[in-house]
Amino acid sequence: MNFLIVTQYAVPHGGGLSAHVEDLIECMQLKGHNAELIEGRMAAPSKWSKGIYLLLAGGRNDNYRLSLLAGTIKLIARHTSRILNAKSIDLIHCHDPVACYAVKQVLDRMSRRIPIVETVHGPLTYESTMMLGCEKEQSRYLQRLWQIESEAYQSADRIIGVDTGQSRIVTDDFETDRAKVTTIFNSVSCAAIARTLEAGSSVEAPRPYMLVPRRLVEKTGVRFAVEALSLIAEETGLNLVIAGEGPLRPQLSKFAEDLGIGSRVIFLGSIPRNEVLYLAKNALAVIVPSIPSCGVVEATSIAALEAMACGTVVIASDIGGLAELVENGRTGFLVPHSNARALADVMKQLCDNDDLEAGIGRNSYEHILNNLDRPIWFSKVSQVYDKALEGSSR
Repeated sequence: MNFLIVTQYAVPHGGGLSAHVEDLIECMQLKGHNAELIEGRMAAPSKWSKGIYLLLAGGRNDNYRLSLLAGTIKLIARHTSRILNAKSIDLIHCHDPVACYAVKQVLDRMSRRIPIVETVHGPLTYESTMMLGCEKEQSRYLQRLWQIESEAYQSADRIIGVDTGQSRIVTDDFETDRAKVTTIFNSVSCAAIARTLEAGSSVEAPRPYMLVPRRLVEKTGVRFAVEALSLIAEETGLNLVIAGEGPLRPQLSKFAEDLGIGSRVIFLGSIPRNEVLYLAKNALAVIVPSIPSCGVVEATSIAALEAMACGTVVIASDIGGLAELVENGRTGFLVPHSNARALADVMKQLCDNDDLEAGIGRNSYEHILNNLDRPIWFSKVSQVYDKALEGSSR
């Protein structure tokens, strides 16, 4: 079969969506399928175009964002048209609503009937609202995003939510037909991770340490991991390694200094995936302290999945996809979000009990291998493809 994969985000790139798409394409190729990719670098307006948009916006950020959005849709549509004119495509799999919207416009213009599957990694409008810090009613850009997201979900033949929460947003908030929505949790390749770990890495961290592989934005809750460390640093000698970049880095660095643990909190910035895996394998635990923000709740975190596949204990907030992924006390630990004291208690418990750490780590690896390994995941995705193809042939 010939697939077209489309997203407005860069692939490859740091982050769960990129890893998801890369794994999907590799699975397709292993099964003998062909996969074309349209990704963010192809869909990004040029510096020249951005300059024009900025001038036309007259200093109004909302207008500038609207122009950028329109430019991105235009570029995705152009590349989609090029591929559809040159090749026979059996199914299109989109990984964000903007991509799905652009693809549907092209198909309508060309009077083509090709099934579209949309994977929902997160609610685009809610995430944009969180990043901009304003309500939808205050921004024409956010209102336009909501319209695009709604039309994308309505027009897709099948939708995959990466956890129950994402599926619920699609059906409840966007009033999408429940019959076409399937929840399939994210996955990782245990074999590929094992190969990566065997290759080793040059990155090192002062031991003992726990790892926080998170972007430095509000919803990832990194400040609560820093605060938790301050409560137990002196008695445990523990360090906190943060692998990720974002706008909150200066604030978090100052926060650690103000708490008197600046030397124990190591900011590595954005580092390659193989180095994150190596750090996760050798960490006492991986912490995913996400918090709800503007309607955005953590989905099935790829970082948590990868840590579990390394046999490392995950301590996660008891929200969203994390609460579905981790069985508290057996395959990891769940703590109330935004609660540094509860997080610190579990961190100290692991520091004090090597047997507990080892046992939970084994359980987490076995859970991933038996339930969320990549071949199992792709089999489920393929069933959605079959339903989409079946529906389009009627």
